[in-house]
Amino acid sequence: MLESPNQTTPESSDGATISRPALPAAGDIVVPFEGACGIAEAGAIRARLLAALSTPDAKRVVVDCRAVTEADLTFLQILLAARAGGQDAGRPVVLAAPASGALASALISGGFAHPDGPEQGWLNPFWSGH
Repeated sequence: MLESPNQTTPESSDGATISRPALPAAGDIVVPFEGACGIAEAGAIRARLLAALSTPDAKRVVVDCRAVTEADLTFLQILLAARAGGQDAGRPVVLAAPASGALASALISGGFAHPDGPEQGWLNPFWSGH
């Protein structure tokens, strides 16, 4: 059974919920990133996101950061700029899955996590895959 994007479903006996990744749907453009995503790769990252946002029949851009091994503030800024550009163009930009690994570490270092830690939630719901 297919679930709607970012649906949360009870997964454990203690009632905890797990956020499901944004499932690609018709009209989605998936932009996967892997390895290092920092200032040295900024031009290529920006170009890939702009190309996805410029695709005429794209309904939504799904950014997959699960294979990112290094991320810095530059990457975060590019992702936020793409999100803003997507909103302006009527093409939402979403994460394929909630921030984790290197992306989560960059968010914590950059002050994007709740002051009591990321387990309390991200300061911007974009990072939780919504």
